[in-house]
Amino acid sequence: MGLGTGQSGTHERLCPQVPGMMHLLRLTWALATLCLVVANADRTAAPPDKASIFADLTPAELHAVRDFLRGRPELGLSAQSGDTLAQNTLFLVELLPPTKRAARAVIFFGAQAEPNVTEFAVGPLPRPRSYRPLRLKGGRTAPFAARPMTMREYELLHPLPHLLRHRAPRAGAR
Repeated sequence: MGLGTGQSGTHERLCPQVPGMMHLLRLTWALATLCLVVANADRTAAPPDKASIFADLTPAELHAVRDFLRGRPELGLSAQSGDTLAQNTLFLVELLPPTKRAARAVIFFGAQAEPNVTEFAVGPLPRPRSYRPLRLKGGRTAPFAARPMTMREYELLHPLPHLLRHRAPRAGAR
């Protein structure tokens, strides 16, 4: 049966006294539901909490973690990345789920006898006071070769784009 045939006949069989009764009943239920939703709505709902566990670290928290780790002499972190891989550098700071009380910091230890990549839990936020290593299965660290390639490494491996970018202007070119 098509849309135009049989459906109104079904309604008429259910409510033979009033031909459009089903539409009226649906409309009544929809209005009643809408009234209940509006009546129970909290008009004073607060905006989402910025300290939600799903919120990212604030710039102040990122700086606090960085400054805290740089202040630990045993980590031997360099102030900034240089042209050498033989240094310890802070690569990444991000939220350590499930709570927003700690950050994950990834450090490339290139200045060690056995270079490695180590993740640390740093906290509590917003003013960190301690850190602890987060180990892989078996208590080991990630190999140094598993880290992302630095821009300097990329330039050494693929010199052509770097050379083209920094070439001397041709004679007669303006």
